[in-house]
Amino acid sequence: MNRIYIIIIALVVFFLGLFYWSVWWLLVGVLAAIWFIVYRLHRLRMDKSDAEKEELELQLEERTDQLEAVKNKERKTRQQADRETKTKTTILAKISHEIRTPLNGMMGMASLLSETNLNAEQKEYTQTIRSCGESLLAVINEILIADILEFCKVDSFKTELEQKDFDLYSCIEEVLDMFSGKAAEEGLELMYEIGNNIPSQINGDSLRLRQVLMNLLSNSMAFTHRGEIVIRVHAVQVEKIDEFELCFEICDTGIGIEEEKLRKILQDLRYVNAAPITNQVETGLGLTICEKLVNLMGGHIEIESSSGKGTVVKFAIKTKTGTQLQRSDTGLTIPGAEGKKIMLVDNNSTNLGIMKTILENWKLTPVLVNSGKQALNLLAGADKPDLIITDMLMPGMNGIELSQSVRKEYPEIPIILLSPAGNEQWKNQEGIFNAILTKPVKRHILGKNIVNQFRNDGKSNGDDKANSQKLRSNFSSEYPLRILIAEDDLFNQQLALRILNKLGYDPKIAASGKEVLEIVSHNQYDLILMDVQMPEMDGLEATRMIRLCLTTQPVIIAMTANAMQGDREECLQSGMDDYLSKPVELQELVRILERWALPVNEKV
Repeated sequence: MNRIYIIIIALVVFFLGLFYWSVWWLLVGVLAAIWFIVYRLHRLRMDKSDAEKEELELQLEERTDQLEAVKNKERKTRQQADRETKTKTTILAKISHEIRTPLNGMMGMASLLSETNLNAEQKEYTQTIRSCGESLLAVINEILIADILEFCKVDSFKTELEQKDFDLYSCIEEVLDMFSGKAAEEGLELMYEIGNNIPSQINGDSLRLRQVLMNLLSNSMAFTHRGEIVIRVHAVQVEKIDEFELCFEICDTGIGIEEEKLRKILQDLRYVNAAPITNQVETGLGLTICEKLVNLMGGHIEIESSSGKGTVVKFAIKTKTGTQLQRSDTGLTIPGAEGKKIMLVDNNSTNLGIMKTILENWKLTPVLVNSGKQALNLLAGADKPDLIITDMLMPGMNGIELSQSVRKEYPEIPIILLSPAGNEQWKNQEGIFNAILTKPVKRHILGKNIVNQFRNDGKSNGDDKANSQKLRSNFSSEYPLRILIAEDDLFNQQLALRILNKLGYDPKIAASGKEVLEIVSHNQYDLILMDVQMPEMDGLEATRMIRLCLTTQPVIIAMTANAMQGDREECLQSGMDDYLSKPVELQELVRILERWALPVNEKV
C-alpha cells in the first residue's frame, strides 16, 4: 500500500514540475522527491529481503534441529533392531542346533540299521523312520523356522530354491507314509497316481515340494472322516523342450468348504505374498506357507470345493527331467510275462482304476473285481488268473476270508494281500499269502513282489542289500586316513564312531576344542571331523588355533548342527576345508572322505 502512495506522490510532483519548470526551486524539489522515492523503494525492498532471510534462517535452523533429532531416533531404533535381530537369530540358531543334534543320532542309527540284515518288513519300517526323519528335517528347515522368523518379524522367504535331481515317486510315497497310520485308524484310503509320461527323476527342490504336500495332505486328513484322499500328478509341456509343468491335485471326499469361506480363502491367497504371514488368519498359516513355496517354484494354488462334496487343491511347479539315471524299478520287465492275468479285488473303484493303469503300463492284463464273492465266481470259470492281489478290508468278505477260500480250491495261484498300516489281522494266517504289502503300496515294492511270484520263488530279491550298502569295510584301505572326531554329544560320538568303524577306520574322539588341541599337539591326524558348538573352546576357535600353530596341517571338516544361513561361510572363513550339516547323510559323509583322502595321500 505504501508503494502505491509513493508512486502517486511522485506522479503529482512530476506533473507540477512540467507546469512550473521555470521555478528552479520547484525543479530541485522534484529531483529531491524522485531521489527520496527511489531511496524509499530500495529500503523497503532491502528491509523485506532481510526479514525474509531472517525468517528462512530461523526455519532452516528449526528444520536442522528436527532432522538431527529424527536421525538420532532412527539410529537408536536401528541399533535396537539390530540387537533384537541378533538375539532372535541366536535363539533361532540354538533351537535349530538343539533339535538337529538328537535328530542326527536318530537318523544316523536308522541309516546304520538299514545296512544290517533285515527282512522286507523291517526294511520298510526302517525306511519309513528315515523318511519321517527327513520330513521332520524339512519342517525344521522351513516350516518351524519360517514360523519363528515370521513371529520375530524377519523375512524368511528370501532364499533360493535347491535345484537337484530327486525321485518323484519316492517323494510322494514318503509323504504318504507319514499319514498312513492315521489314515488306517480313520478308515481312509490313501492313494497316488502319477502320469505315465512323467519321468521318475526330476530336477527341483524336493524338500519344499514335500513340505507343500505334507501341509495340504494334513489339511485333507483333518476334514476327511470317510472315503479317500488321492494325490494325482500329470505333466504339461511348456515352451522350452527340456522343461515342463508338474500339475498336482490333492482330492478328498471330506466335508468340503462353504462357498463364502472358500471365496475368502481364495481372496487371501491372491494377496498372500503382499501380506505378512501372521495376518493370514482365514487362510491358515500352513496354506499360506504352501502358497509362498509354490510361488517360489513358479506356480500358485487353486482350490475347488463345495460343502459336503469334498475338496480338490491344485498347484503346479516348473521343473525339468533329471540328468541322473532313473530308478530301475519304475518299470516292470519280465521276460515272457506280457499279458499275464492279474485279478485285482477291491471295493474301492479309485484304487482299482489306479492299479489297473499301473499293471497295463507293465504290459500285464488286469481283471477288476469289487468283492470277494465276485472273485470266487470268476475263479469258478475256466480262465484262471496268474496272480491275485486283494485288499484286506472289504464288506461282506474280507481279504483273509477270500484268500482262505482260494487256497482250498486253487492252491497254485499266488496271492498278495494289501493291508492298512498297523492292521495285523493276517498275523495268524501268514501261510496263505505269498506276500503282504502295507498300504499305501509303493509302486516299486509292488513291482518286485509281482516279479518274485512269476519267478515262482515267492521271496524278496536278495540284490537289495548288496546294492544299497554304502558302508564297505574295505573303504579305509582304499582311502587311508587318520581321523579325529571332535564332538561333545555322547550319542553323536557313538554314531560317528560306529559309522567310521564300519568303513574300517579307528578314529580318536575329543569332547572339546581344548581336548582337540591337546591331542593334535602330540599326534598327527589327516582329517578332523569338527563340531562347532563345544564346551570350553568351540570348533571355530580350535580351527583357528590349529591353523596358527601346527606345521603339518590336517583337513578340517565342519560336522555341525549349525545349519542357518551364513554358518557354512563362517566355518570356511575360520579355516575349515569343508562342511557337513547334521543330520549327516551316510552317502554325503562317504563322498567327503573320498574327496579329501586323495589330496591327503598325494602329500604323503
